[in-house]
Amino acid sequence: VNKVLEIEKHTKLEKNAEPKTLGTVAHTILERFYLPIANGDIQQPEELDGRSEQRLLEITKEIAEELQEEGQWLGNPFLWTVKWNKLLNDVENYLKWELKQLKKTRESPILVEYRFGYKDFPAVVISGSDMQGMKRTIRVKGIIDRVDRSHSEGSPQTLAVIDYKLKNIPATQYIDGTLLQAPIYLLALEQLGHDISNSRGFYRNIKTNPGKNPTIAGKEVGGNKKKGIDAWQEVQKFIFAIPSRIQAGKFEAVYCTQPGSKWRVGVEVSRSNASIPASIGNRFDE
Repeated sequence: VNKVLEIEKHTKLEKNAEPKTLGTVAHTILERFYLPIANGDIQQPEELDGRSEQRLLEITKEIAEELQEEGQWLGNPFLWTVKWNKLLNDVENYLKWELKQLKKTRESPILVEYRFGYKDFPAVVISGSDMQGMKRTIRVKGIIDRVDRSHSEGSPQTLAVIDYKLKNIPATQYIDGTLLQAPIYLLALEQLGHDISNSRGFYRNIKTNPGKNPTIAGKEVGGNKKKGIDAWQEVQKFIFAIPSRIQAGKFEAVYCTQPGSKWRVGVEVSRSNASIPASIGNRFDE
């Protein structure tokens, strides 16, 4: 069949939808929920009340219809139904916690799914010094899930970069450059005209109820707290050292925060499964 009719054999379809599909759905739900708020079209609710729940229901129904129209492969229908309902429940619980958190911190979204470096959106050039104090520039592009800004009277405004995670949240430290996404986004926002002098970055796990475990709800990656300033200066050195280190082939090993850590960036990046014990240092040490 392949040689005569030139018909390619179909690869075996997976029973389950790809994890990426679930992640995309979760991001899309939150995007459509928060975008009208960021644009000023509707008022930010203080909690997930009846009206907000109705909006959420309409959003999820709309997305489900779009997936069906697109013919997206979602795996076994019965398994997908279970995963879909679980995801909707996770997102609903997440919003219940986050809306109360936004009320408490007096913050509100100003940017949602903010793109730069794609098609009509030019890349952003960020500049800084590497580990040796050499001035470097990097062109970056990305999609920031959300940017929140505080509006407390009598207090300096804060800017918070929010990055949703459907699985594990990255490491808790800057060590070894494993936690660079939010800092890079903050530097990009600065170049785009935003004040980041009092800023933070959070990774938030949608599937884990943040209210039950605040340490998973958000992890500060920048800002003006004592340790935050030192870490912020250090992480910028990591960021601007990366291009030259990749060119020099120095991303060989992975830092392990704990003995026997299973975290790996993948051999296509690290080119080795070797690890560096915390007692020795990290790969940025010469």
